[in-house]
Amino acid sequence: MAVRKKEKTKTHVIYDVLRREIEAGVWKKGDKLPSDLELSERFGCSVGTVNRAMTSLAHEGRVDRRMRVGSRVLDAGESGGGNALHLDAVACIYSSKRHEGIWRMVQEFQMAADAVGQRAILLSTGLDFRKEAEIIGRLSEFDVKGALLIPTVSNAQEQVYYSQMLASCKFPVVVADSAFTGLGASHVYHDAFHAGRCAAQHLLERGVRRAGFVANNAGTALTRDFYQGYLCALEDAGIEVQPADVQRTMYMRPDFEDPLAESRLLVRAFLEKSPDIEGIVCGSDFMAIACADVAEEMGLSVPGDLKITGCDDFRIAANHRPAMTTYHVPFEEIGRQSFSLLTRMMRGEARAEEEVRLRGTLIARESTGGPA
Repeated sequence: MAVRKKEKTKTHVIYDVLRREIEAGVWKKGDKLPSDLELSERFGCSVGTVNRAMTSLAHEGRVDRRMRVGSRVLDAGESGGGNALHLDAVACIYSSKRHEGIWRMVQEFQMAADAVGQRAILLSTGLDFRKEAEIIGRLSEFDVKGALLIPTVSNAQEQVYYSQMLASCKFPVVVADSAFTGLGASHVYHDAFHAGRCAAQHLLERGVRRAGFVANNAGTALTRDFYQGYLCALEDAGIEVQPADVQRTMYMRPDFEDPLAESRLLVRAFLEKSPDIEGIVCGSDFMAIACADVAEEMGLSVPGDLKITGCDDFRIAANHRPAMTTYHVPFEEIGRQSFSLLTRMMRGEARAEEEVRLRGTLIARESTGGPA
C-alpha cells in the first residue's frame, strides 16, 4: 500500500525524500541503497518505519528489495525482482488449523480482511520453527505488507528461537494469543490472569477448599499469568496453596492426532500424589477433559468427588460428559482485533509493541455442578 502524500507521517517523509532523490538521479539505476539500519540512523527513526517506506517504493517499482542482498534502484518502469510475485497482501502464519482456537482466530482474521478488500494469504507451517522463520524472512520479497503470527511454542528453547525471529522481522508483525514483549512486535491476547482467577474463584464458590492447579507449557507468559490468577484468588480467600497441590510442567509436546495423550500422563501423576484434592484448575480444556477421564478411571465422580475447570471453551469441552466448565477465550475477537491492529501499524497509526488484552467469561457446566 503506497503511502498517501496527505499523511504527514515519518514513513511518508522518508518515502518522499528517497523518491525525489531517485528521480533527481542522486541514486541511479543499479545503485545499491543504504541498509534500512543506515537509513534509520539518517532519518532518526526505527528500522520498521524505514521498512514501510521502502516497501512502498518497491511496490511502485522504484527499488528492488532482496533478503541478505539489500535494495537497488530500478527504472520507473522496470519490474522489481524479475519473476517476483507482488501480492500486495497481509499474511497469517499459523501451525495448524486442526487446533480449534488457532483456526477460529485465522478465520476471523481472514473475514476482517475480506470485509475491507484486503488480500490475505494463509500459511500453515506445522511445528517446524525453522521453516516458519524461512517463510517469514522471505515475505517482504512478495510485497507482503505485514503479518499475523500465531505461534505454538512448546519449550523455552523454542521461545528463544521465536523471539530471535521476531526481532529480525522487517515489516509490521502482530502476535496472537502469545506474548514475546520487547521485540518490536505487537500483541493481541486473552487476559490469562483473569482466566485463572475466575476459574479458582468459581471452585471456591462451589465449596471447594482445597483447589489444585495443573498445566503444561508453564514457562510461557500467558500460562504464568494464568497461574498467578489462580494464586491470587486463593490468597484473597485466605487459603495457602500446598506444593503438592500444584503440577506445572515447563514443556509441552503438541500432538494434533491425540491432544489428550500428554495431559493424561500429567493428570494421573498429579491425582496419585494428591488423591484428596477437591477441585482442579486446569490450564486448558484438553487438560480438564483428561482430568475427568482419569478421575473416572480411578473411581472418582465428577463433580461429586472432584470439580474441574478448563480454559479455552472448545467444542470438545461442551460435548464431553460431563460437560466441562471452562473459561471462554475470545478467539474470534482476537482474530478481528489482530487484523485491525496490523492495519493501523501498516498505516503508521499504531506504534510497534502495542498490546491488546481481551477478557473472556467463565462458562459453568456439569464438571463443577452446572450453571449457578
